[in-house]
Amino acid sequence: MKKLEDDLTSAEALAAPLYEIERMMRAQGRELMRSMMQAHVDARTAQERPVTVHGADGIERVQTRQGARTVMTEFGEVVLERTLDQAPGVDALAPVDAALGLAEEKYSHEVRRIVAEESARAAFDEVVELVKKHTGAKVPKRQLEELAVRAARDFDAFYRERPCTPEVTDDLLILSFDGKGIAMRLEDLRATTRPGRARRTSGCGRASSTPRSA
Repeated sequence: MKKLEDDLTSAEALAAPLYEIERMMRAQGRELMRSMMQAHVDARTAQERPVTVHGADGIERVQTRQGARTVMTEFGEVVLERTLDQAPGVDALAPVDAALGLAEEKYSHEVRRIVAEESARAAFDEVVELVKKHTGAKVPKRQLEELAVRAARDFDAFYRERPCTPEVTDDLLILSFDGKGIAMRLEDLRATTRPGRARRTSGCGRASSTPRSA
């Protein structure tokens, strides 16, 4: 915080245009939030006390060792050092992980929520850039795709369990679909899609920018 205050009142900052100040505050503000998050998880682990730990398998973990993991939060990556309770032949358990409600993978539930919501509205490449620009998190495309798939894994089960009362009617609802899809104007295609469209049409004349009629 002191560094940010000093930078904002420096001679360079007082002579800089506002957009440069905004960018500086955005970058330093995220790092400040990440540092505060790191301090929080450090305080949580410092409160750890020895406890008796039984897993879902019913086996008591009687041995302990110190372990660490990284967690990618909305503000950036933090390191969580905590006690691991273990027993021969079974996975070790970390009570602090459970207390913090951490997912098994690196990414926090808040990062996963952002990825799931934005993936429903935009292409994965665009979501990667959005997360990079508007949060302190870093999620590569492959991991982002995996998070989106896991977020949608309960989709079918949700609609199977959703109460639905059959409608009593003699009216018919008939839908007709054209399997060809909708032709897009060449200039309206995404940059990653446009070269493929051009290659497909190169053998049958120049690509038209006018959509075909259904």
